[in-house]
Amino acid sequence: MTEALVHGAAARESVLLALADKIPELIAYYEARELRCVFANKGYAQANGCSAESIVGKTVREIVGEDAWRVIEPHAAQALRGEKAEYLRDLRLPGGEGRVIEVHLDPHLGGRGEVLGIFVLITDVTRHQLAEARIQYLAHHDMLTGLPNRAYVTERLSAILALARRHRSMAAVMSIDLDDFKAVNDTLGHHSGDTLLKLTASRIRQVLREADMVSRLGSDEFLVILADFSASDDAALVAEKMLQTISAPVVIEGRELRAQASIGVSVFPRDGDSAEELIARADIALHAAKAEGRGRSRFYAPGAIDATADALARESRLREALQRAEFVLYYQPQLCVADQRLVGVEALLRWRHPQRGLADPSEFIEFAETHGLIGEIGQYVLREACRQSKAWQDAGLAPLPIAVNVSAAQFQRRDLVAEVARVLEDTGLEGRWLELELTESMLLDKDVVGEALAGLRALGVRIAIDDFGTGYSSLSYLNQLPVDKLKIDRSFIDDLGVDADERAIAIAIINLAKTLKLTVLAEGVERQEQLEFLRAHGCDEYQGYLAGAPLAAEEFGAFVRG
Repeated sequence: MTEALVHGAAARESVLLALADKIPELIAYYEARELRCVFANKGYAQANGCSAESIVGKTVREIVGEDAWRVIEPHAAQALRGEKAEYLRDLRLPGGEGRVIEVHLDPHLGGRGEVLGIFVLITDVTRHQLAEARIQYLAHHDMLTGLPNRAYVTERLSAILALARRHRSMAAVMSIDLDDFKAVNDTLGHHSGDTLLKLTASRIRQVLREADMVSRLGSDEFLVILADFSASDDAALVAEKMLQTISAPVVIEGRELRAQASIGVSVFPRDGDSAEELIARADIALHAAKAEGRGRSRFYAPGAIDATADALARESRLREALQRAEFVLYYQPQLCVADQRLVGVEALLRWRHPQRGLADPSEFIEFAETHGLIGEIGQYVLREACRQSKAWQDAGLAPLPIAVNVSAAQFQRRDLVAEVARVLEDTGLEGRWLELELTESMLLDKDVVGEALAGLRALGVRIAIDDFGTGYSSLSYLNQLPVDKLKIDRSFIDDLGVDADERAIAIAIINLAKTLKLTVLAEGVERQEQLEFLRAHGCDEYQGYLAGAPLAAEEFGAFVRG
């Protein structure tokens, strides 16, 4: 029986020793008097450059060396006093790889509470430390750009303000927003949008000093902190340089872009004393910059609160108007100059405001353009005009080309041709009965314009250049683009009877159209003498109150029927 117990105990000890060598942790036991090793598993011995047999009997100091002993000694002393000790150590392995270990020293107590020895447990926590560091990084940084996020930069701003108070210096907060960034995502895709954001982050960093900070708050919003400067003019110079740097041309997906931005600036201590207050007032200044036309910087001013609130209210009201179908189209006839035949119709947008009645586009279109709403409004106009034109045809009216204005925001979208094709298919209108009106400024990028116009021409859609003579067209390539019509701006028609220069310009545009074999239409014709002048010089078509006022859809149908 005794022999069986002995053999059983030996077997258990063998199993435990084998198990100790299998586990990933490093295990050792040191006696208390001289801290000599009594037991170590294979992993512990190998980590210290020993074999499991040779390590037994050596002191800690002999095993780890003097440098490591200086780190270990105070923790060992704590364990020898009967207290548990835990600490982290950075190790550099022979191959140069860095590791982080967690060391646990647990005192082995005797029956009277005396310390007999120390149990050592060492765990490699490198992966855990890296994961924790990654979590901490992600908690304070934007994944796309690598910039700090709002939480981190707000904390740092508080520290920067404390330093500025001590030094009696200034600090500034800049709220930066890319204008029309949604159009980049819509036209080129989110991959290109991400590329633009990373480039913008890099360009902002180029302008800043080492002491300054930049953060991405989300989407296309950035926050910059300028630390320790002496005059607000310094912040103004940085803001101006920032606008120039951000707007430098860049090629993405084979297309050249200019990323225009707006900037709002608040200055410590003039505009606020806390991080939250300065950030909020920089946002107010940013909204003021956007309300004034975008692509500019504005400093916070107390009056900007009212202006920003008004702009936000107007923007909200326009969005509500879209949702509530308050926008309507009116239709103005286009007549032949020679025989007064009805040759076309232009769709004109109106806002049926519940309080103010029918509002002209001059009251809201510019605001919609500067606040990124013109794209949605333009989509509504295009679809409704095509629907109405087909409805008139289905009601038995003779087909007429219907002219629709296209905004620059719509035209810059890479999917404009696809959108027009989709609208034509959905409404059943043939492309030859749709005429899209572009402004001259849209023609500046000939390659991009040519591709889009060729796509529209393939759908049968006609192209007119609106307000001709007021923009920047290059006549050298006007004849290279698939354009069908020039529309003489009404500013050249108003004073035909009294202004020789206006007459000369109108005649020149008519002759140019004839040379390029284009139809020419005069806008804003209101008096008979204007019409006679146009007839005498060969103008093809006209519109204006002399031809007929803009009419609601039902009224225009009655006008056509006569």
